[in-house]
Amino acid sequence: GGGRVVSYSLETQEVSDLFRIRRSNEVATFLSQLENKAKGQWKWRPVGDRVANASNVHVLTESGPALVERITNAIDAMLELRHREVGSPEPGPLSPKRASEEWFGIKGGTLSRAKDNETINTLSPNVRVDLFDSGQPKRPTVTITDHGIGQHPNDLPLTILSLGSSNKIGRQYLCGAYGQGGSATFAWCDYTILVSRRRPQHSGDRPDLVGWTVVRRYDDIDLKLPTYQYLVTESNMIPTFSPSALAQADFEYGTYIAHISYELGRLSALWSIVGYRYLNNLLFDPVLPYTIHDHREPQPQDRYMYGSRGRLADAPVEYANEYVADLGPHGSL
Repeated sequence: GGGRVVSYSLETQEVSDLFRIRRSNEVATFLSQLENKAKGQWKWRPVGDRVANASNVHVLTESGPALVERITNAIDAMLELRHREVGSPEPGPLSPKRASEEWFGIKGGTLSRAKDNETINTLSPNVRVDLFDSGQPKRPTVTITDHGIGQHPNDLPLTILSLGSSNKIGRQYLCGAYGQGGSATFAWCDYTILVSRRRPQHSGDRPDLVGWTVVRRYDDIDLKLPTYQYLVTESNMIPTFSPSALAQADFEYGTYIAHISYELGRLSALWSIVGYRYLNNLLFDPVLPYTIHDHREPQPQDRYMYGSRGRLADAPVEYANEYVADLGPHGSL
């Protein structure tokens, strides 16, 4: 009221700080500084627009598979970008493997060093998983960054911040379907920082803005279970800032998700070994490669990941056979 303009937009230094947050107390400090700047005009909106959303978030008994969902979503963002870049007609390839073969030249949609060495080296940096010290040994901060198509700020409540909205279900070239998996990560960390910028040429006529928010777990005394909320402006919109404020951040387009102090338990050991084995097994046959990098290690290095299936394919095999069972409407096995 009274024509007072509330400042929601972040300056270059604030954006730089946002991308450097690794600890829960740093999120709290960042938010309190914003509260002062915007005179308390921030609000919290429930994830999926349902206050009782814990049952949707608490779907996994382990934290590792939730991160795998995030990596899969990042790979989907790369597939979605390529779909637009090549001008592929809808509905596009009928499976992610076919998309991988058609758009990236990966034969059979399965990566191996023997046949895809250059492709693995070129594509792996497009999807990154980074681990940082959060001050809690069993709970490092895990960030997942992709250089994919990105989300427009107006779409974030309908995509990454929705619960079970099937925005991918008609796109058979994507891995995800139910718009659910990634939100399970919220249960395993104190805060989640989310930044996304849609590539302008694939955004219609909408303004080129960077959307950002923070997801928190909130214990409401009136509810039996916690509720999960994200930061919005006074008018219930995703906060935005100008792309020019990215000047000091190592980010241009795509999506960045930081899971602050993520509960990894037995998976919290150094990821050059533990994460490498775990993710190669769980993402046994990814259609695109990705990178893991554990900054807690004495000599951290990028490890390019392409699944155990590709690694097995590169090993000397005396005998191999494959049989595909047609399961009718349920696909094939």
